[in-house]
Amino acid sequence: MKKTRILLQILLFSCLGLLKAQKICINEVHCEAAKGDGRVEFVEIHNFGQTEIDLSNWRLTKGIKYVFPQAARLAAGQFAVIVADKGAFAKRFGELNNVFGHYEGRLSAESEKITLLDADGVEVDKFEYALGFPYPTVDKSKGTSLQLLNPQLKAKYAGHWRTALPTPCAANHASILLLAPNAPPLIEAVQHLPQSPKSSDEVYILAEIKDKQGVAQVDVLYQLVPAGGYIRLRDAAYELPRNWVALAMADDGKNGDLKARDGIFTAKMPASAQKHRQLVRYRIVAKDSTGLSLRVPYADDPQPNFAYFVFDAPVFYLGKYDFAKVQKMPICQLLAKSEDVQYNINTYRGDDYKNSGTVVYNGQVYDHVGFRSRGYNNRHVRQKRNLKFNFARGHDIETLDNYGKPYPEKRGKWLLSGTWLLDKPNTHGLAEGVLYRLFNLQGAPATTADYVHLRVVCHQNEDDSTAGDFWGLYLVMENFDKDFLKNHKLPAGNIYAYKPPTLRYQIPDTLAGMSNAAYLDWDKNCEKVNTEAWWRAHLDLRAYFGFLATQEAINNRETGYRKQHWWMEYHNPKADNWTIFPWDMDATWTTTKGNTTISGAIRKAVFSHTAIEKEYQNHLREFLDLLYNTEQTGKIIDEYASFIYDSNAPYSLVQLDKLRWGHKYSHSFGEEIRRLKEFVAVRAEVMRAKLPTTCPNTPTIFSTTNPPADKLVFSCSDYKDAQAFAAMQWRLADMSEATANEINAAWQSGELTTFANTISLPYGAATPNHKYRLRVRFKNQLGYYGHWSPPLEFVAAAPLANPQHKIIFTEVLAHSNKINPVEFVELKNVSADTINLRGYALAGAVKYKFEEDIFLLPNAYLVFSSDSSKFAQTYQNTAFEYRQKLNKKGETLIFRDPAKIVVDSLQYPEIAAGFSLQRSTERGDAYDWQISPTAGGNPYQAAVIESVEVVESKPDTPIKPAEATPLQKMQENFQIFLILLRLALFQF
Repeated sequence: MKKTRILLQILLFSCLGLLKAQKICINEVHCEAAKGDGRVEFVEIHNFGQTEIDLSNWRLTKGIKYVFPQAARLAAGQFAVIVADKGAFAKRFGELNNVFGHYEGRLSAESEKITLLDADGVEVDKFEYALGFPYPTVDKSKGTSLQLLNPQLKAKYAGHWRTALPTPCAANHASILLLAPNAPPLIEAVQHLPQSPKSSDEVYILAEIKDKQGVAQVDVLYQLVPAGGYIRLRDAAYELPRNWVALAMADDGKNGDLKARDGIFTAKMPASAQKHRQLVRYRIVAKDSTGLSLRVPYADDPQPNFAYFVFDAPVFYLGKYDFAKVQKMPICQLLAKSEDVQYNINTYRGDDYKNSGTVVYNGQVYDHVGFRSRGYNNRHVRQKRNLKFNFARGHDIETLDNYGKPYPEKRGKWLLSGTWLLDKPNTHGLAEGVLYRLFNLQGAPATTADYVHLRVVCHQNEDDSTAGDFWGLYLVMENFDKDFLKNHKLPAGNIYAYKPPTLRYQIPDTLAGMSNAAYLDWDKNCEKVNTEAWWRAHLDLRAYFGFLATQEAINNRETGYRKQHWWMEYHNPKADNWTIFPWDMDATWTTTKGNTTISGAIRKAVFSHTAIEKEYQNHLREFLDLLYNTEQTGKIIDEYASFIYDSNAPYSLVQLDKLRWGHKYSHSFGEEIRRLKEFVAVRAEVMRAKLPTTCPNTPTIFSTTNPPADKLVFSCSDYKDAQAFAAMQWRLADMSEATANEINAAWQSGELTTFANTISLPYGAATPNHKYRLRVRFKNQLGYYGHWSPPLEFVAAAPLANPQHKIIFTEVLAHSNKINPVEFVELKNVSADTINLRGYALAGAVKYKFEEDIFLLPNAYLVFSSDSSKFAQTYQNTAFEYRQKLNKKGETLIFRDPAKIVVDSLQYPEIAAGFSLQRSTERGDAYDWQISPTAGGNPYQAAVIESVEVVESKPDTPIKPAEATPLQKMQENFQIFLILLRLALFQF
């Protein structure tokens, strides 16, 4: 009876939702304007019904936000646009009817979600898009928009959209518009397996395809590109029909297809395609029973084909050096015509990309990539060129760091350093990698530098000579663009490099309205005598101090005149100030004497203010104590050297790189490492000797033995100085990892203006069983800090008080719907103590950390949600908001205390939409959970215990499955690929 009532309730609300449904859709999205158009982006909605619609209080949410005004109407058959800037829109498209705006936020050109809600908050339509397949690709140069093929088609399917020139407040472009709501087949995912085939592998092409009319025919068209026979995208041979072979794909459960009629079509590639060093390009063409057909990738995609590269392993170099026996690192292969390699890399001096090639990296093919040498006017001075890759729009490259971990952001460009400094190739990139790490560790944003083994495939034979595929060691570095800003967690803004009268580089910052004139005003003011307050407001001093300290450490000898900018200048629109990014680094590590000339004029102007200069001197002293010394920088040197060199091995990548490029230095690379460390030792003493001596004594911390994590109490020696005490600081660094750098603090006290010999660190400052270094320093009334104390090293012991099960999970609603449109996670304090939540964190599936003092009383509840405002509307109560979404299929939730000890965890299963999982007792047993008797659950209340089915989380005896065949494993991998693809494209 209870279940019947629940089903009737769901049916009732579903029917009400259908009654509210109106014939209105998101019809066009202009997410990226052409250069020079200004902010003309818009979202268009269309009333394709027979009656007028009242839009009062309707709203757009997610990617952008807008609420329609009262009395807003949209007549039958009419269109309305919601714009970013009415003035810019009118200038570009003219005065049109039904123009609303301005919306809040900004449409991303790369991926976004747009949701249209009615006045009651019911979802009317939504559209999620991304850049590139399975979506069409907007053309930034032309300013095209995404347009729905027919208003009656569902916007949520990528295949229902195409690109065309914008048509705001009108029907979509005739070139793409379908008069009847019958779309071509939907090709939602394409993959080849295995991802990185060898010549001995069987390769399968798989495509997930849907069509209401029925799929009549599917073919894979493939093109073979052998080594030495490269075909460029602009070559006539690329599109010649005879260069594309058709191969039928089937969904019949035979010949490699795992399951019949599951919508996944499969084709087995012929063995002739699998040749070592051969590129295989392919496309998918599907036709339905009515004759409508579709080919993917779409014609507007700058990479209009999929591809894989067959590669076994590099041949022995010079016939005797085995790459399998040297350091493992990512291999990057550039496939191109030999004449293009010669011209683009060895001759061409411009900044355009005259020809394209194919980049293969980490098993992924990036086709039709522009490439050239780089380095201004001296790019061809050195035999081993610096290179630049320009990846196709929508096909940014995922870059790995030196430990094989991908960076958060993909990159549209790669800068490849030939690993030289001032014509001295003997460091093989070691000096560059170390110096950029020094910048970044101080919070001075600089490029990362990661090793790659480069191979250039442009001849028929791989060849093991110095003219063969092997091009040696290169460093992958970042381009100064939006990807760099994202990777360093900086807001979108302008980046300039200025050598009057030319602005050599610029990223438009339309969000902040920054213009060239604004930059030139900043540049002009840098030459003036400005107040201390002006510099503090206009220059990011902390980053600037890190910039200068590293320049001093490596003694950059480039010309540093004000009008010779050997750096980049970035405007942060949120802080409304400027940051200097380091760049030109080739004249470094040359002498331990003298001072750097970089930023001379700015430095003189900034340091004309004594207070700022003292802050920099304090920073420099800290830099020497914690980072730039033989122990810490020496460890970074050893770390970087280990990527390319092993003194115990018969040969390393260093030796092979030296042979490839004919480097003439005679000493060993071990000697080069020693010289670099010696430079650090000598240069650090030179810098230390120039610091003011009018600073307090260096304190000492009294020894203690492995204190418990919740009782970290330490004492230090007394303050001693001719000047009065002003402040003191304590800091803690986690040194558990072998590559840990002490300058990264796990905890800092801040300035303490009252002297005390003893300090008690807060719970959570240290994690049990981790190794730490604790230091303290003093500051006098003149504003000078002394040196940090020698470090006290200890291992934090387990806390004296057990935090487990004091706060427990009590309820979770993971599958929201229109009846209960908000998910939530509930916990309860089941102890007799009032608990300060500072440092506690929700982890696992969703994340939230308490950064301030918040006290949870005994028996009180704690609730989190993905949408706190919607939660308040639904339950008339508050919730802390996390940014992720729970997986309705089930995930693991974790609640940790400040010391990262798990207080409670919950692995919840899939629950019916709108219903919650509730803990019916507080014993913590796995069985004591039930499904909420009514939709919506009851947050902030005890579970209502009724006779309903209990969620049985105790697993049954596992049954060992039969061993999967290689083909089944590949098919299973494709299913996982589809799941991950959908999560990436459609998660909220």
